[in-house]
Amino acid sequence: MAPLFFLDMDDVLVLDARYTSYQVRECFRLADMNWPELWEGLVDATARANLKALHEEFAPTYVISTSWTKFLTREQMVDVFGRTGLGFVVENLHAEWATPKAPGRQRVEDIYKWLQLVFPGRLPATLPLLALDDDESGWSLADCPLDKAGQVVLCEVWKGLTDEKLAEAQQQLRTQLVRLA
Repeated sequence: MAPLFFLDMDDVLVLDARYTSYQVRECFRLADMNWPELWEGLVDATARANLKALHEEFAPTYVISTSWTKFLTREQMVDVFGRTGLGFVVENLHAEWATPKAPGRQRVEDIYKWLQLVFPGRLPATLPLLALDDDESGWSLADCPLDKAGQVVLCEVWKGLTDEKLAEAQQQLRTQLVRLA
């Protein structure tokens, strides 16, 4: 089974305060996608390269856990990924492509809800998975059972998926795959 990646956007891949989910939402609202600077600058180049390195090594299936799914449809998220050099994410989206959102529910709860819906009765520790999030919006993942099982990488706000976080993610996934083999 391919590892599952629960992927956040802000402060993991999207780091530039000039280009945010607000601008993306406005492009779709206005039906005007002609903003090349947005699409070139939205996803940090180092973070994109590091996600690509993880992808090439582990061939994961992606589940989108970002709050962006509250206001963007699957088709719109696919469009964003395509425009920002993340086509490999699109090609490997899980059929249940996003974690369910509910008012007041934390990121860890969204992930557990998704796992219960897709893998009922299965413990997360029996699945190769990685939650790629940041320590602000993903604060609820810190010290949760997923984190204690080595299934969470929390990026620093404004720093994203750095080389150091890439190495941490690789180590966690390699350890999980050996343990589950």
